[in-house]
Amino acid sequence: MESVKIPIGQADKELLIPYNPAAKAAPPKVKKHKVESFQPEDMKKILDTL
Repeated sequence: MESVKIPIGQADKELLIPYNPAAKAAPPKVKKHKVESFQPEDMKKILDTL
């Protein structure tokens, strides 16, 4: 989002545009994902297999 706000903000400062429309924009929501990892017992089984 910053990559849009910075140049448009500069154009707003230089009065090239009447206002900065990016100033009111919200970034997209990021979905949180549960991270699953191996348990120590599982790692031992994997390493023993190798």
